[in-house]
Amino acid sequence: MFFLYTDHFFPPSSVAVPAAAPPVCQPKGATNGHYPAPRLSISSRATVVARMEGTSQGGLQTVMKWKTVVAIFVVVVVYLVTGGLVFRALEQPFESSQKNTIALEKAEFLRDHICVSPQELETLIQHALDADNAGVSPIGNSSNNSSHWDLGSAFFFAGTVITTIGYGNIAPSTEGGKIFCILYAIFGIPLFGFLLAGIGDQLGTIFGKSIARVEKVFRGETLASITGSGISP
Repeated sequence: MFFLYTDHFFPPSSVAVPAAAPPVCQPKGATNGHYPAPRLSISSRATVVARMEGTSQGGLQTVMKWKTVVAIFVVVVVYLVTGGLVFRALEQPFESSQKNTIALEKAEFLRDHICVSPQELETLIQHALDADNAGVSPIGNSSNNSSHWDLGSAFFFAGTVITTIGYGNIAPSTEGGKIFCILYAIFGIPLFGFLLAGIGDQLGTIFGKSIARVEKVFRGETLASITGSGISP
């Protein structure tokens, strides 16, 4: 038996046996082949912290920058102002004509009915408006008119609440209805938002696949035209 020492072979009797060095793969804490239980060292803690910091920094990179937020805010404000101008141009002339029409109708009614005072006429009109807001039409026999709060109308109103559309044609007039409408909107609007998010994801997937197919067809046609012309891609 020979030992390898300084690139020469020597007999075992002429060479002093050095102290056995620990194996390369042996951990520092091992003694006589016995390995202690694994424990979290300072270096491993630093590694974990570094990974957490790297993850947090990577997450911060996905956050929208303030400049982008301000730019989007400006765009939204401009969009709102533009919408307001368009709605005013469309609706304000009609509103003005209606004001002039009702003023002329009231003056004509008072002129034809001298026994009715302006205050009595205003009181009658106010009662008619209150009845209409409560879902009762003041025109004709009110007992034969359809209710604003039948199942179809109530379902439509609930839909306008959770979708935040709010046409405003009908609204609760009782205290209980108003309170329930607020609570219904608090829970219904986020629920409908989750539904829209899911639908948006599905539509995004469909659109992405469609675009990929169109690109694939376009690339195939381009490759075929290049091959047909005798030019190698």
